[in-house]
Amino acid sequence: MIDYAALERLSKLWEQGALSDAEFERAKAEILNAPSEPQVYQFVESAQSDPGFIVSELKNRPGCYTLIALLIITVVWNVFSEPKASVPEPPMPPEATIATSAEGLQDAFSENEIAALSTFRGETMFIYGEVDSIKANLFDLPVVNLKTGPFGGTIEIELGSEDLNFASQLQKGSRAFFICKNIDEVLGTPYPSRCKPYEPS
Repeated sequence: MIDYAALERLSKLWEQGALSDAEFERAKAEILNAPSEPQVYQFVESAQSDPGFIVSELKNRPGCYTLIALLIITVVWNVFSEPKASVPEPPMPPEATIATSAEGLQDAFSENEIAALSTFRGETMFIYGEVDSIKANLFDLPVVNLKTGPFGGTIEIELGSEDLNFASQLQKGSRAFFICKNIDEVLGTPYPSRCKPYEPS
């Protein structure tokens, strides 16, 4: 369906001299070639059934970039905005003076690094979160990466050689808990140190 109101506004801008002839013709062509609602649904159905469809459309119809961008934004929004079941916070161990999730720790540093360092440095931190990966550093000591959000951010928790058995039993997606005695920051990312695994009773 043609958006006549948009054409009228465009014509007024052109008559007032706000648009050159070339700009007017380009904008008019975009309005006249805008997909109708049934075309949008057909595009979405085709994209869902054939992954190569989007690539071919980009080659054949450069004007569909906006539609594809909207489709991608919609899919990403639906995937990441689904409400997740809330997981109760674990009770803070008696030896800890401050508790935070890995996501909460990253958020604090993203908002204000100076305030976050002031809050967490010198404290015995209880840090918990979902395990993203378990790796070994240059010295083959375990490093547990905790997720800080849905888009792939992580916080590294370095452990000692005495924690190799603990790390070998961890699994991606499980929850892990740590007591850390120090924290530093590199380019806005917090790096807890002097960490030990903690197993809530």
